[in-house]
Amino acid sequence: YRAYVSSKLNLGVTGLHLWSSLGNSGGTANQAGSLPIQQERRKKASFMTADQPLIVRHVASIAALDRAAWNRLFPGRAEGWGYFKACEEAAPAGFSASALGVFSGEELVGAAPLFRTDYELDLSLKGALKPAVDWLRRNAPQFVVVPAVSIGSPLAEECPIGIAAGMGPAGRADVFEALLGGLDAHAETSGVPLLALKDVTDSDAAWAQPALAAAGFTRVATLPLATLHLPPGPGP
Repeated sequence: YRAYVSSKLNLGVTGLHLWSSLGNSGGTANQAGSLPIQQERRKKASFMTADQPLIVRHVASIAALDRAAWNRLFPGRAEGWGYFKACEEAAPAGFSASALGVFSGEELVGAAPLFRTDYELDLSLKGALKPAVDWLRRNAPQFVVVPAVSIGSPLAEECPIGIAAGMGPAGRADVFEALLGGLDAHAETSGVPLLALKDVTDSDAAWAQPALAAAGFTRVATLPLATLHLPPGPGP
């Protein structure tokens, strides 16, 4: 698995990247949670499907997105709308959850859970840099612990990126870019300098890498995931 990280920290360095080991029904979102997409960091002025523009909405709770519409974007996944709603209600200490929805008209065509936490940059630094980081932690902790917002969940092993079936490669890319735009806009309005996608699978990375690279994300390895295939049990 991979994590993708992008930074907006204003430290006087252009293009700074940080490495880390790191509702209502009918499929519509609460209008109060809508976010305009800010395109300052991208060339495309808007996101389009073959028929109409894509609208990205950040919602404070997954409850603002229709359960059935969400689950249609994640067919066959055990971690559906109900799972992420439960994770939201029982978030680990120091974490808060929300969600993004991408709409084509009134149809939900893309979605992803988000979480926010404080990231300790010294987790990514070792060796000779450690004494300097320890000094910063004592004297300027704001440069060591920074708020981060991520696509994914601290309670999920894979990054859930939901895109409507049948979109095709171009449509899938447009929806994914809209999700990244929503993440960027939410971070901008919240004053969060560090953006990430947690535990992107290799299969998703294969098609998502161009959009992530264009948006300024850096890929870093995360902890491996072990699976154990058990033989079928004896018959009745």
